[in-house]
Amino acid sequence: MPPIPAQVIVEKIASQAAQEGVPLSEVERKMLLFSETSPTLPDMAQVNELFDREYDRQGYEKKIVRLIRHLRSTERDDPEADRNWTEAIKSLGGDDYYFMVMVNEACGRKRPRGDLIRLVVTAVVIVGVFLVVAYFLRDR
Repeated sequence: MPPIPAQVIVEKIASQAAQEGVPLSEVERKMLLFSETSPTLPDMAQVNELFDREYDRQGYEKKIVRLIRHLRSTERDDPEADRNWTEAIKSLGGDDYYFMVMVNEACGRKRPRGDLIRLVVTAVVIVGVFLVVAYFLRDR
C-alpha cells in the first residue's frame, strides 16, 4: 500500500475534481499512485495496462495539472491546508509516484523575470574582468 502522504495528496486531487465537476475515473485516480519503485496498489500492473490502452496520457496530465493548480491556489489561503500539503509532499522524499510529475509541473517554480538577463550580464562582467587582468599580466 502507498504511504499515507501519497494517499492524502490523491484524495485532495480527487476532491478538487469532484468540486469542479471534472470526471475522474477509478483508473485515473489509481494511476496517480503509479510507481515503478515505491509501494503502490496491488492491482497497479492491470490498472497501468488499461490506462495505456484506453486513456490519453497527455490529456490526463493536463487535467491533473489544472486540478492541482486550482487546489493549490485555494489552499494557499488556508495556512493549515497549505502546511499539510507541504508536509505531505516533503515526507514523500524521493518516492516516484506519477502524481509527483504533475505536482512538479503545476507547482514548479519558474525563474524570476529578468533572471536570464542577469546571468548573461554577470557572465560578461566576469569575462571582462579576466580579459583586463590578462591584459595587465601579459607585460610582466
